[in-house]
Amino acid sequence: MKESRLLSFAKTPEKPHESLLITRDLSPERQHLVRLLDHA
Repeated sequence: MKESRLLSFAKTPEKPHESLLITRDLSPERQHLVRLLDHA
């Protein structure tokens, strides 16, 4: 499942702050998906 892989990638326990850096590098559509997953 792509969603769960993206979720685990965006939420790296050792570096939780990096999800913001990752989101900044993604396209608007993917940024929106990451935000939805972060609030799930």
